[in-house]
Amino acid sequence: TDTWETIAPLPEGMDRQYASGFSNGTVGFIFGGLSGSTNLNDLWMYDPTTDNWQSKTPLPGVGRKGMSSFVIDDTAYFIGGSTATSAATSEVWAYNMTFDNWTFKGNMPFGGRWRAASTAINAKGYLIFGLDAAGNYTKDLYEYDPILNEWDLKSTFPADGRVYASLQNYNNQLILVAGVDSSQTSYNDMWHYDFSNSDWNQLASLPSDARRGGMCFTNSSALFYTTGINQANVRLKETWKITNPIV
Repeated sequence: TDTWETIAPLPEGMDRQYASGFSNGTVGFIFGGLSGSTNLNDLWMYDPTTDNWQSKTPLPGVGRKGMSSFVIDDTAYFIGGSTATSAATSEVWAYNMTFDNWTFKGNMPFGGRWRAASTAINAKGYLIFGLDAAGNYTKDLYEYDPILNEWDLKSTFPADGRVYASLQNYNNQLILVAGVDSSQTSYNDMWHYDFSNSDWNQLASLPSDARRGGMCFTNSSALFYTTGINQANVRLKETWKITNPIV
């Protein structure tokens, strides 16, 4: 219907930013983030049939913010993030939504990442961009195999590294949108990663402000990009739609 509807907020006192959201297609989840100066490790489940939130098993590790996540089958994978003692941790955790339990999957072999972009396609996870522990803006694309618990370098982005970008699975294709680089220059560009030749192709840019920190979502025919912060640090509330973005 192209409309927005307000649903139940998180319980009182559970407000946060830099959290990670994910879904199994039936219920939604919010994990971690920052509340005041506290990094959180809690997990909340939203049930749209009852319009309420339920506390689930927290991460058996320190709180964190700015982590990336993707879902494969009934498991959500949480990648990196910033903790009280690490600017960019390399930890990988798996949360099983069916059994409500956590498994530590080890550390990424290429180091920590904060505010990287991620998604999943065909039972593999993909991660790009983000700050490493030394504050470098990275631009390598990695593929994660959950069965082997291994990471494989797939490609290097042909422009500068970024944070606060969006990586989206669109009909089993990787779409990358916006973000901000080390010079604090924001972007409104859109890119497609071609698995057939391991190459990046630039697509039509967002016809509005360059920005960081927006979010993508999709259905079978269109890609949507919403909100973000522009170059002047103004928080935006517009939503954009592009039909069949890959040409």
